[in-house]
Amino acid sequence: MKVTSKNHERSQKGFTLLEVLVALSIIAISFVVLLQSQSSNITRVYHSTALTKAALLSQDLLSGMDARKERGTGEWEGEEERDNVTFFWKKSIEPSVVESMVHVTISVEWGKKGSNVPYVVETYRAI
Repeated sequence: MKVTSKNHERSQKGFTLLEVLVALSIIAISFVVLLQSQSSNITRVYHSTALTKAALLSQDLLSGMDARKERGTGEWEGEEERDNVTFFWKKSIEPSVVESMVHVTISVEWGKKGSNVPYVVETYRAI
């Protein structure tokens, strides 16, 4: 007859402290990566929204110029607020090589002046 003690047949139940710490570390690192990804996405959404609004503002400036039959040369600038974002615009009308045309450049920036790469539209209009 063989006698065994309970100490030798003890089965492991639950997790060790080291296993729990490793699991929590992996979860924490994953959470940090997820938050950084979301922060990056929010920044990209803001930039793309502002870029779309800058394009619409430049289109509005060109349409207004066409409606007023504005063809004189010169430079104008101003600022406009749309949905809590301030846009700074510059419009330049210069003579072109072709006599019956003018060269129009519209530059739109947003946020702090000089902090972003401007959205620039260049086109020609008939006089």
